Amino acid sequence: KIINLDRQRNNIILSHRKMVAEQMAEQRKDLFSKLHEGAVVEGEVVRLTDFGAFVDLGGVDGLLPLSQMSWRWVEHPSDILSIGDVIQVEVIGIDHDKQRVSLSIKGQHADPWNEVTKELGLGDEVEGTITRMKHFGAFVEVYPGVEALLPSKDITDYEHRNNTKLDVGQTIKTYIVKFSPDERRISLSFHAPSEDLRSHRDHQIAAAD
Repeated sequence: KIINLDRQRNNIILSHRKMVAEQMAEQRKDLFSKLHEGAVVEGEVVRLTDFGAFVDLGGVDGLLPLSQMSWRWVEHPSDILSIGDVIQVEVIGIDHDKQRVSLSIKGQHADPWNEVTKELGLGDEVEGTITRMKHFGAFVEVYPGVEALLPSKDITDYEHRNNTKLDVGQTIKTYIVKFSPDERRISLSFHAPSEDLRSHRDHQIAAAD
C-alpha cells in the first residue's frame, strides 16, 4: 500500500501492515454480512478469560460467555475448553455497529429443566453428586444439568450423626422437599418427607392426569 509518494525526491513510502489491516477489515465486513442469529458455526478457541472464551469464526472473534457454555455449572472456561479447541457454537447476538458477536453452546441442547419434571417429583428419593459447597449449603446435581440445594443445616446434622465430612464429588442420597422447575429451584433434605408432603404430590399427579 503506497502511503506517501514524493516525485521530486524519487521517494516512495509503502506499508504492508496497512494493506493487511484493510484486507482484514474487508474480510470482517464480509463475514458479518453472512452471520445471522440462530446460525450454528465452527470456530477455534483463541482466548480464555474469567468471564468467557473468545472464539475465532474466521476473521471475527465472538464471545462465548461463561453462562452460555453449559447447562451445568462452570466455574471457569478452562474447566471444559482449551485454547486451540475447534467447537460448534450458535450465534445468539450480533452488534453490527460495534462488530461484536455473542455465542452459545448450551443453546444447541435441550433445557434440562424442561425434562426434569418427567423424571423427578416432590417427595422422591434421589441420588446426586455434590458439585459446589457454599456457606449456605451444597449444590447437588440430581439430573444432568440440574442442581438442587441441600441446606447447610441438613449438612451439619448429617455430618454430626455420621461423623463424616461432605465434599465436592461425593455421591449422596436425599429427598426432594421443594420442587419448583418453573423457578428453577429444587430443595433437598436427608429426612424423608412427611405424609402430608407425599399426599400433596399424589394430589398434584392425580389432578394432572
